[in-house]
Amino acid sequence: MDLKPKTLAFAIPNENEEAEIGSPHGVADDHCVLCSENDESFKYSDLEVFVSCSEEDFSQSVENVRNQGSLLDKLKAVHLHVLASEQWNTSPLKLCQRISLQYYNNIIMFSILLVTIQAPTKQKNRKGAKMQRPKLAATLLLQSVLFSFLILIPFQWIVTAQSLPPAKQDGFFYKNRRVDSDTIVVEAFFDPVCPDSRDAWPPLKRALEHYGSRVSLVVHLLPLPYHDNAYATSRALHIVNTINPSTTFRLLEWFFKYQERFYNAPTHNMSRASVVEEIVRFSAEAIGNSCLSAIESGFNDRETDLLTRVSFTLSTSRGVFVTPFFFVNGFVLPDAGSPLDYKGWRKIIDPLAQRARRA
Repeated sequence: MDLKPKTLAFAIPNENEEAEIGSPHGVADDHCVLCSENDESFKYSDLEVFVSCSEEDFSQSVENVRNQGSLLDKLKAVHLHVLASEQWNTSPLKLCQRISLQYYNNIIMFSILLVTIQAPTKQKNRKGAKMQRPKLAATLLLQSVLFSFLILIPFQWIVTAQSLPPAKQDGFFYKNRRVDSDTIVVEAFFDPVCPDSRDAWPPLKRALEHYGSRVSLVVHLLPLPYHDNAYATSRALHIVNTINPSTTFRLLEWFFKYQERFYNAPTHNMSRASVVEEIVRFSAEAIGNSCLSAIESGFNDRETDLLTRVSFTLSTSRGVFVTPFFFVNGFVLPDAGSPLDYKGWRKIIDPLAQRARRA
C-alpha cells in the first residue's frame, strides 16, 4: 500500500447542524497519512474528504459548506410560500374548478344538440329536397346561438373570476413623502412578527430621517407562513391604514416592540378567534381605544382580507421569499433576510444621492 503524507481537512455536523472543523485523533495538526486512491480497501460511500494543500483551499471548502446550508434554507422558505399561497387561494381555485366543470358540461350538451340537429332525414321527393336550404340556414343560426350561450359565456365568467390588479398601489408610504424622478425609492418587505424585520427597522428609519425628502419608503407586508399570527397582524395594519393612515407606522412599531406576545409559542393554545380579539385590543391600544369597534369591524370586512392577500401576491410575484427584503429604485439588495445597519444604508444611498444632485 502506497502511503503519502498529505493535509486532511474534514467537516462534521454538530448538534446545531453547523459544520465543525476537526482533524483525526492522534494525528498532527498539519499532516496525516492517507491511503492512496488506488487502494480499493479504503472506500466509504457516506464520507466526504476534502484534501487541500493550503489554508486558502481549506477556508474555501468551509465557505462552500455554509453556502449550501443557506441555499437549503432559501429553498425551504420558497416551498413554504408555495404551500401557503395554495392554501390562501383555495376559494378562487374552487370557483375556477366549478366554472371549468360547467364549461365541459356545456360542451357535451352542445355536441349532443349539434348531432341531433344535423341528423339526416330521408327525403322522398325533389320538393322536399329543395326545402332543405331554408332549414339549413335556420340550423346554422341555431348553432351560433347555442355556441354563444353554452361556450362563450362560461369563458367570460372565467375571465371575471381571475384576479384583477388592485385599485390602489400596494404598500404603506412613510410620512406620505412625494415621489418624483429625483427621489430615491426604497421598498421594504416586512413581517410584523419577524425578529429580523424588527431589527431592520431602526437603522432604516434613522437613514430616512437623515436623507429627508430625498428618499421615499414604501413598506409591503409579507406574512411568512411559518409565523402563525403573521397574516392576522398584517391584516390589522391594513385595517388601521384604512381607518387612519397616519397611525399605520405607529402600529407597526408597536408590533415590533411587543412582538413576543404574538409568537407561535405564546399563542399555541389559543383559538384563532381569541388571537384576533387580542390583536384588535392590542391595535386599539396603539392608535387609540376610540378605534376599537372600527378595527373589530375591519376583521369582518372582506376588503381588508383582499388587501392582505394582494400584499402577499405582490411579494411572491417579485420573488420575495423572506423578510426583511429590500429594493432600491427597483433593484434588489443582496443579503435578503438579514437586517441592514445604518452604515450599510449610508453606503448604498450616499452615491445615489450624489448622482441625483449632479443631475
